[in-house]
Amino acid sequence: MSTNDVYICKEHDNCECKHYCKNCEKNICLVCTLIGEHSKHDHCTIPQAVTQCQEGVEKTSNAIDEMIKSLDDRYERIKAMKTKVQEQGEGVRNKIYEHYNELDLMLREQREQVKQQASDVVVRKEKVLAVQLTVVEQAKSEVLSLKEVKGTYKKNSDQDILSINAAKQKQIIDHCLQKLKSRHDKISFEPEEKDDIELLCPLKSFFPLFCHLSVGSEGLCVPTNSELLLPAKIYVKKQVTVTLLTRDVKSQYCSQGGNHVSMQLETCTGKITTLEVKDNCDGSYLASFVADQAGVLKLLVSVNGLQVRETPYSIVVYRNYKALNQPDKVLNDDGSLGYPCGIAVGRYGVWAVTDNSCGCVYIIDGENQVVSKVGGRGLLSSPQGVAFDNENHLYVVNSSNHRVQKFGFNGNYLLQFGSHGSGDGQLNQPRGITTHDSRVYVTDKGNHRISVFQSDGQFCISFGSGQLGDPYDVAANGINQLLVADPSQKCIITFTLDGNYVAGKLHTEGSSKDYLNKPCSLATDANGFILVADDNRLFVFDQAGSFIHCFGTGKFSALSSVALNSSNGNIYVCDSSNKKIQIFTNY
Repeated sequence: MSTNDVYICKEHDNCECKHYCKNCEKNICLVCTLIGEHSKHDHCTIPQAVTQCQEGVEKTSNAIDEMIKSLDDRYERIKAMKTKVQEQGEGVRNKIYEHYNELDLMLREQREQVKQQASDVVVRKEKVLAVQLTVVEQAKSEVLSLKEVKGTYKKNSDQDILSINAAKQKQIIDHCLQKLKSRHDKISFEPEEKDDIELLCPLKSFFPLFCHLSVGSEGLCVPTNSELLLPAKIYVKKQVTVTLLTRDVKSQYCSQGGNHVSMQLETCTGKITTLEVKDNCDGSYLASFVADQAGVLKLLVSVNGLQVRETPYSIVVYRNYKALNQPDKVLNDDGSLGYPCGIAVGRYGVWAVTDNSCGCVYIIDGENQVVSKVGGRGLLSSPQGVAFDNENHLYVVNSSNHRVQKFGFNGNYLLQFGSHGSGDGQLNQPRGITTHDSRVYVTDKGNHRISVFQSDGQFCISFGSGQLGDPYDVAANGINQLLVADPSQKCIITFTLDGNYVAGKLHTEGSSKDYLNKPCSLATDANGFILVADDNRLFVFDQAGSFIHCFGTGKFSALSSVALNSSNGNIYVCDSSNKKIQIFTNY
């Protein structure tokens, strides 16, 4: 509708509809916001509703544009790869013709060479055997001549034989026979050459000359078999080296470089950075980066246009809590906050702080600018803990009034629950609060227990009697446990979300400086680290409860609350006595 259109409330005559009920999704008048069913709903002005709707449409439109851009980019990349495949295929076909033409010429030349080699071998062998035959023939001729002498003896008479001096003739024959026998023994019975003439270059010797079409062949990098190496833990502001080891089709490490490797890093905010990659020329590739904030990064790795196995990789970046020392920002130097007490962080960078001195809550944006003020004297009395739920609804603990009040994101009142007493659903000096899923957990300090409500204010359960002294604050961790700060026992006590006591306490009183003295507030991050505000110190423990870091002595006066922004890791600390809020970002 246009801004000039006027709608009259159907339930209240002559009342113009200037408000919008988010629960019923309809226009209502001012009276509807105060009485009737709409008074308990979340509502805002019509311009605000229109603005929120437009913002939602704009976000959806932007998301669609990004998706179209992404699909266009993928289409162009795939189209470009198809063109490259066609060009590569044509190039391979041309190389096949060239290669086999060269091979045909080489085969012709090789054939003539082999034929000539065979002829040379035959001639050489024939010459050797011919000489051997001549020697044998000469020996045979001489032996035959002696045989003719023997025949003469058989033909002549005894008188003739005696008349030709037989004795001397016999002596001459015996001498010739001895010489022939000596030469005969030296002549080999076997030919001095053999018929071992073979094809010196058989067809199989040419096989290495033949090519075959190779797609991801042995020796070439195969992206799906490649391996990415990362440090075991990665911290903010620390340089990280990424190593890619390429493998071939047999999963053997490649020993040569030359591949086109691309690495792109995407932060949790969607920012994409292309990393510079170094080719070590040994099959490995290096890149480095420095993470600016904690969270989960995505690393997309591709080789020759194909994604590496398991990409994109999820990289968890941890905060370097040991670097915590000096705050990056200090708010309320002008003293506008009388006594900041409780602090909490919601979605989209919004956070809230309670001011106990004036009985109100300030809602502050990501630029640390106050956007709205909730309460004031008469509505809130001694506000302590504060918490946001997943829908950015605000819950405020009214310690003096023994109740919890719920407000919309824009500060409009929604409902309240709890009353003074010790029965189910009753509270006695409540102090801390946190939300998890659809439940609200409240530290019922005066009753020495934790009381649990639904987000609509309905009572669920209470627990902790007998284990808790004076519980101040409560927080849920990432493994479905509830941590309770109990300064009277100088420790952090753990329960399940259903209220079952978990054995063991976090750093009870002791002589070491890393023991708790007066834990009044706590917060947990996505990696399970626990931050504890302990009087004038801030402690950090890991998920197992091991001490990590402690600082603040001489810098804080009396810490009342600590909160952590899960999206960027910023830590907010209420230093109540100094009337300051200190923010830590660069660690």
